[in-house]
Amino acid sequence: MAFETATPVPAGDEKSAARKKKKKSLAQISQPKISKPKMPKQAQDAFSEEMEIQPEDIETVLEVVEPPPLPKEAGKKIEPPPITKEMQEQMIQDKIRRDYQKHVESRRNAHEEFNRDFNCEKFVPERKAVAEQGFVAADDQNVFQLDYLAYTQEKIPDEKHPLNQDCALVDSESRMIAVFDGAGGAENGEKASRHAAKTFYEGFKEEKFQHFDSEQDFEQYKRDYEKKLKEQAKQASKLVSIKAPRSGTTMAFAQVVGTKEGKLQVAMASIGDSPIYLMDKNKNVKQMTEDHNLISELAVMPKAKRGKILPNVAMDMAVKNQEIKSIRNKAGEKEFIEIMESLLDVSTSAEAIKLGLEKKYKGLTRDNVLGIYLAMSNRITRSLGEQNLDPKKVSIKWMEMDPGDTLLAFSDSVSDNRTEKQLEKELDGNVKNLGKVTRNLQKDFNNKNLVDKRLVKPDDIAECALTVSLAA
Repeated sequence: MAFETATPVPAGDEKSAARKKKKKSLAQISQPKISKPKMPKQAQDAFSEEMEIQPEDIETVLEVVEPPPLPKEAGKKIEPPPITKEMQEQMIQDKIRRDYQKHVESRRNAHEEFNRDFNCEKFVPERKAVAEQGFVAADDQNVFQLDYLAYTQEKIPDEKHPLNQDCALVDSESRMIAVFDGAGGAENGEKASRHAAKTFYEGFKEEKFQHFDSEQDFEQYKRDYEKKLKEQAKQASKLVSIKAPRSGTTMAFAQVVGTKEGKLQVAMASIGDSPIYLMDKNKNVKQMTEDHNLISELAVMPKAKRGKILPNVAMDMAVKNQEIKSIRNKAGEKEFIEIMESLLDVSTSAEAIKLGLEKKYKGLTRDNVLGIYLAMSNRITRSLGEQNLDPKKVSIKWMEMDPGDTLLAFSDSVSDNRTEKQLEKELDGNVKNLGKVTRNLQKDFNNKNLVDKRLVKPDDIAECALTVSLAA
């Protein structure tokens, strides 16, 4: 019997082999083999019947199989598809939209922060009639009381015009109302209107209700009051230029200052195109202030002088407005100026549309004619926002009104789209219908298919009303 002689193993190698054997054994213990769970027979049958496959294929179906890689041509680089002109334009528009949304969000946050710091509630009370907290005053014969004071601030929303830049000012104790319309689209327009409103509130909140016994006393009071009005306008304009640079605001201000011979005496000041109306007890509505915009100033200009400057005005409008430039090129210089002349007799957007439909100007649509009208009416020629405002730019008027008459102040979103007769119909002699005017403006804007639509662009809406009556 033959025996094999084992090859002797060095002592060091024996220890190394032992360690490897032990390590392998521990690995087997720490990483046990886990068998794949099997689907029960009954479940396999149900699954195969539902999916219409054979039981032996179920395990394959349940496995997650990685899709094979796409074949690549050897040595050839895959080029991306070419970018077309349409794709480039879409990319540009998407970037503009994203940048604009960031801008809107930034302005909205700044707007909210400004309102919190500014504390508008100090001079703009809650939206309601405040007769229960209004003033009461008397002269030798009558006792007067605040019968109604209210305001509304709304807007017709638009992504290009996200913030309400109007500010309504009402105060029962000092019997004043005012509207400040921040320059539409301008940066800081909302700040401009609010700083101007606060300046006027601080300047006239202590004004006492006066009883004027003589014409001489009243004339002296008017001189002092007008001087104060101009000074407040100058202060407001300078403050706007500092706090809201590159912006501006209109102003329509009215205050019942006292009585003379049984009539209420009202001081009014305006700059820009925000109007003040009077609604009497017979339901008549009449605008009491003048508009400071291009179309109004051209309308009152002597015809000979207007004829000389209209070509320059038309050229300036075309330079500053791409849409007007296109319309002017389409119509030709002569017909464009003829349209401008015709629009001087128009007072609302609806009338401008009607003119466009009736005249049928060469190659122009009704919207083209409307565009010319809006370019002329929206271009204000005076505003608060200059560093050194010329006091002569502030229009000051005085009027008498009977107890029970109502003062109304609006932003141009109302006056541009409602004639006095239309306001008479909507208000119907009842100042509590003030909100109805706003709702109808919003309704007209949404009904864009109406031929006689009145509001043709998104805009801010601000309305104020004040009624002083005899105490019962």
